[in-house]
Amino acid sequence: MGVLDSFQTEVREAFSRVKQDIEKTHDELSHLKEENALLKKEVSALRKQRQPALHDAQKSAPAKQAAEKQADVNLIEIKALVKEALSEVLQEKEYSPLKREIERKFTRNRKAIIHSKMRTLLALQNLSALDLKETVVDNLRYCSKASFYRYLGELKESGEVESVMVNGRETLVLVAKSAPKRTGGVGEDR
Repeated sequence: MGVLDSFQTEVREAFSRVKQDIEKTHDELSHLKEENALLKKEVSALRKQRQPALHDAQKSAPAKQAAEKQADVNLIEIKALVKEALSEVLQEKEYSPLKREIERKFTRNRKAIIHSKMRTLLALQNLSALDLKETVVDNLRYCSKASFYRYLGELKESGEVESVMVNGRETLVLVAKSAPKRTGGVGEDR
């Protein structure tokens, strides 16, 4: 159980770091989108400035060429800045090999991890299906509600968990596989 708990802790920390990276990337992307919008406005303004200069017959040819070159240089610089910013954002999105490996292991062992957590919770305290669902799905967010009930059904089918009525309430009980069934009363040798 210690290895599983440490693995779960590592996975949680890894996902937390991944989430932070994604949020950071999202913020940077939003900032870049704002910059891009401003740059587009500048390009549009430059184009508007350029059009009258092109149509103005009274300007000399060298002045027209200088204005066009300046507008083209500005446009090229703007495009280069946008490309550079986008490539930086995309590079930051790439995961490290360790993160990818942890994600693959977690995905592959997800069902076993959730089964183990459900058994651990039931070993600590007998809970109703609703209480167990609240803990696993709502609080810990290990899986969806549909997956939770599917996993619970699998545990019941395997005989690891049983439903019993306690004080008129259906309660889930973890069944010890190696221990024999209890049949006697208090103080009876087993």
